[in-house]
Amino acid sequence: MKICKRICALLLFYVSVIYAADGTQGLKQPLLQSNSENTAIEIDSVDIYAKLISLENSESSYGPNIAGIAVGGGLTGVGTYFLIGGLYALNHKSGDAGDETFTAIAGGAMLGISIPLYLVGIPVLVYNIYKYNVHKKHAIKRDEYQDSLNKYKLQKGQEEMGSVQLMFFPMINFASAGFGAGAILNF
Repeated sequence: MKICKRICALLLFYVSVIYAADGTQGLKQPLLQSNSENTAIEIDSVDIYAKLISLENSESSYGPNIAGIAVGGGLTGVGTYFLIGGLYALNHKSGDAGDETFTAIAGGAMLGISIPLYLVGIPVLVYNIYKYNVHKKHAIKRDEYQDSLNKYKLQKGQEEMGSVQLMFFPMINFASAGFGAGAILNF
């Protein structure tokens, strides 16, 4: 346990010495920008949202998975057809020896065809359903980031225009059993 603490301490010391020489090393573009007129630090989230949207956009394409679901479902469906046909042919009794021999051979062949169709179709279908759900979640997350970016830009644009906002809201006072309306005025 002491060796782990020492290794962590040495690693932290090494990183602090390396990055103390140049504070901007490893940063591609600064997210914090100081305003020369004001000492406050402003954080611009547009770049952050753009990066998040681009990361989610690369993982949100689920079109190939729909094609894979169609192919896997088709193979599984055809395999089911041959399985049912093969079982029916094996259990079919007509009374004619030649006919029963032919149906037994056809039933065995149909069962033999159904097995590879299942072995290919079911994994393709399951994998593409799983990937479809994963990619769909990425698409939903990308859309949420896009909505947040649009709201941020709208809010930032209103703040820059110097707009006045008046908000009304209900107030409930449980201590004195009263209620009413309140207002906030933002400049």
